[in-house]
Amino acid sequence: MLGLTWTTIDINMDQFKYLANSLTPEECRRLYAALEDPEFEISFNLDTTERKVPLDMPCLALLLHWSSTAGQGKGATHEMLSHRLRQLKHDDLAEWLSGNVFHQLAIDLDYNMKHDPLGPLATEESLAEYSL
Repeated sequence: MLGLTWTTIDINMDQFKYLANSLTPEECRRLYAALEDPEFEISFNLDTTERKVPLDMPCLALLLHWSSTAGQGKGATHEMLSHRLRQLKHDDLAEWLSGNVFHQLAIDLDYNMKHDPLGPLATEESLAEYSL
């Protein structure tokens, strides 16, 4: 069972599951190996790094591990994952991820604007400070 994980700031669990289900185990290990490289362009031997990725680790677990690791996906946006997918010739998944993330962000923003646009900051005192 997967525990609570702090992940990238804009990819949700359903999106990670979709990606994991869309990749073969080999493709997923290669993606994970590519995500290990902190450089914009893949700067090391991907085959060597890929051989270090556990064969028995499910794709979703690999993606969540990357996503929750400081210096990798933790606190980052979907952009690095989309970039690596493109580099590995998975343009379709990269486009799907980017489009889906932005669509979900738009839904979340719309919901927040309709239901509580200023959140807990919207007190009479805080609003009076900015009134004309």
